[in-house]
Amino acid sequence: MSEASITRPRSPLELGALALAALGLAALAGLVAVFEAASVASGLTTGFGIAFAILLAGGAIAAAVACLARGRAEAVTLAGPDS
Repeated sequence: MSEASITRPRSPLELGALALAALGLAALAGLVAVFEAASVASGLTTGFGIAFAILLAGGAIAAAVACLARGRAEAVTLAGPDS
């Protein structure tokens, strides 16, 4: 086995940054959905719904990454409330 094929596991902070990048892509997809809406009212309600979902998800991810950075409650942060 060569050294190039050996990969190190990602740290929890790297995973958090990856999750935030995915959240940014979701925001861009939501923006496209708003621009493609059939009417102004439909675009407005779609925009508010997407913005609210991204706000909740972003807050949860930011809190989890902060806990991982401090080294506190790692099991709860990684497992989540549903596990």
